[in-house]
Amino acid sequence: MRITWWALVGVLSSGCRTPDKHDHSAILAAVPTALDFGTVAPGASAARTLVLSNKGADTITLHDFVLDGTTAISSFGVPSTQSTAAFQIAKPGNLSLGRGASLTVTITYAPTSEGSDSVRLLVLSDADNDSSLAVSLTGKAALQRAPGTLATAVAAGLNYSCAVTKAGGLKCWGYNGEGQLGDGTKKSRGIPQNVSGLTADVANVSAGDHGCAITTAGAVYCWGPGDNGQLGNNSWAESDAPVAVAGLSAGAQSVSAGLGHSCAITATGSAQCWGLNAAGGLGDNSQSNRPTPVDVVGLSNVAQISAGIYYTCAVTHSGAVKCWGAGSNGQLGNGGNNDSAVPVNVAGLAGPARAVSAGAFFLTGNEESTCALLQDGTVQCWGSNSLGELGNNNTDASLTPITVAGLAGVTSFSGSVDDKCAVASGNVFCWGSNSTGQLGDGTKNDRHVPTSVSALSGATAVVTGGPHACAIVGAGVVHCWGANGFGELGDGTQQTRMTPVEVQF
Repeated sequence: MRITWWALVGVLSSGCRTPDKHDHSAILAAVPTALDFGTVAPGASAARTLVLSNKGADTITLHDFVLDGTTAISSFGVPSTQSTAAFQIAKPGNLSLGRGASLTVTITYAPTSEGSDSVRLLVLSDADNDSSLAVSLTGKAALQRAPGTLATAVAAGLNYSCAVTKAGGLKCWGYNGEGQLGDGTKKSRGIPQNVSGLTADVANVSAGDHGCAITTAGAVYCWGPGDNGQLGNNSWAESDAPVAVAGLSAGAQSVSAGLGHSCAITATGSAQCWGLNAAGGLGDNSQSNRPTPVDVVGLSNVAQISAGIYYTCAVTHSGAVKCWGAGSNGQLGNGGNNDSAVPVNVAGLAGPARAVSAGAFFLTGNEESTCALLQDGTVQCWGSNSLGELGNNNTDASLTPITVAGLAGVTSFSGSVDDKCAVASGNVFCWGSNSTGQLGDGTKNDRHVPTSVSALSGATAVVTGGPHACAIVGAGVVHCWGANGFGELGDGTQQTRMTPVEVQF
């Protein structure tokens, strides 16, 4: 709800007398000249008082109050309360003001939904100073949420989602057949659940086919399926609760969970990966799966890292992007389509990069593509494009980066193999595959250029999963959309949503 009225208190002549315009013997004044009700939760209320006083010599009679142009109630007839939108004004006990007299009017703000409200109040009387008063009534309606219901980070995995709350805890929801929610069970959940042992001091989370999190002290934990060693605890077994990654007990800077493997940035700025390595996605110049972290060959000064499906990409502090692993669809961005077991440079970026996103999920066929967010706020993508996932208004694949059409000022970006989303000026835009409504535009039509997500503004972050997406809005409210067969949207249902719904913390 958003109402944009200017608020004025006007004093209108009732026609009871026609004074000389120079004879100001009946002058009505209001204190204060503005009433701000602050922030009030929908369903609650706040009251303020307005004092009306006679500054002239003659008696003033009040006839009616009118809120934002509603029809006046003659002589304060039944009902005795005037209201419009979220504001209500009660009938004063005294309607006549003699010389120097005043009366107090109680005004209540009682919003029913979130938004900002304002209203103008007309006071109809026989005072001389018609329309000369100005008093604004304003208020903001917002839910008063506990820190545990607001998020600082969100991740969308393969049919599940996770979020770090402002209280520092970690919650996950959705598919849990192999312990992806980390709550000590294998029961899928349609609303957020606490992750065992990670109820405080969590800094960030990443979700692939398994989940990984990093604490404020730089310790890395993973949970879920472990058949490829992707949990990093020197085991090939799954775990329905977080386990510590070997050698990363402190100082790590970030972690990324892909499909079958994981990677982290260490305290020294080097990169380590573990898990599935069939195409060289661990970057250690081999194709052997690793149940504990191994160093990525020749990579240092790493600023950000993204584990995808059989491949990985990273951004260095100088803004260079390097990728390694599977390259059959040109997803490594080096102008070829061969695998590489060591990092190769992405060729032809239009400028230094801020972040990179390696697609992590097979959604439709053999689509694999990668995108980078450049420091100038534009996005470039490369790889498969049969569903328009490169965002350049065609379906031609590209072995090197091409610029996504119409995007500027991007502050957050995320991409699966065949659908991508970005935040610009608080709005969320998505493109590519839309088979389950994961683009959030109210349809299931694929889009070849960025398309606005419906009814979502004030976003600060967006993530894509398989096949759904989530965003953080405003102070930390999480909204998700797309596939919901396991409750991964967190709204307590299993109903596919083609537009965003709020996660029910």
